[in-house]
Amino acid sequence: MDLKSEPFQPMGLIEDACRDGDVNRVKSLLTEDPSLVHNENCDGWTPLIYASINGESGPLSALCGKLC
Repeated sequence: MDLKSEPFQPMGLIEDACRDGDVNRVKSLLTEDPSLVHNENCDGWTPLIYASINGESGPLSALCGKLC
């Protein structure tokens, strides 16, 4: 499943960065606000879901680092 072709869009910048594999943006956003790791969209999807479903290892690592 490639979210880039899905009809809905994530709710925020962190979700966009995770979906796109932009690890630098993810790290920057998490530095500004570590609570973003817990964001959920209206479907209950978190940034971790966006990063993992597209196999983006950089954002996954950044997110997991904030969860632990």
